[in-house]
Amino acid sequence: VSETTQPLPAVVHCRAAEVACTDTIRDGDERLQTVMSALDVTVLDDREVEAHAGTHAFHNVNSFDDLRALTPRR
Repeated sequence: VSETTQPLPAVVHCRAAEVACTDTIRDGDERLQTVMSALDVTVLDDREVEAHAGTHAFHNVNSFDDLRALTPRR
């Protein structure tokens, strides 16, 4: 969906995720990218994503301001 591999959304086996999270935190790292790199990952290219959900369904949200910009106003 972009030049950079995005770690989410993802489908992850619970036990594999638990081990990856535990090891990452034990090593003093809190980055999701580190957790994901410890897993056996299948990356979908834009064509595959477009066939199922469309790249328009994904947004890069790194802050509350980013989230607010996507949240519909009432």
